[in-house]
Amino acid sequence: MCKGVTTTMSCGHRLRHYTSRCQSSVDAKKLCEEPEGPKQSINDSCADCHAPYAIYEINRYHDELHHKLMESMRRAQTKEEVLAIQREVEKAHALRGSELRTASLLKWNGDVVWIPTDVKTDK
Repeated sequence: MCKGVTTTMSCGHRLRHYTSRCQSSVDAKKLCEEPEGPKQSINDSCADCHAPYAIYEINRYHDELHHKLMESMRRAQTKEEVLAIQREVEKAHALRGSELRTASLLKWNGDVVWIPTDVKTDK
């Protein structure tokens, strides 16, 4: 089994830091799913689960999409093409609102606390 440290984040996602590979992972050309070694947790979320980052990414994607749709509308030759693009713009706007509402439900208190489980204390 591969060796390494697994850190579980408050959002449930895990970070894996591999320190060595086992022979079967070398042969299979794929790391073991769960490395053998210390487990720890962190009171923080990953980028995808972090509300400000998620909101930024949603807005960036939809701003780019809106720009492309407006370019398409300027190139449209017929009224039907314009109407089809307008419908796409409306769908994208509704989707953006839905995604932003979902992202705003993500909570994070701003504190990052590492809680290592493999630390030995002197008594």
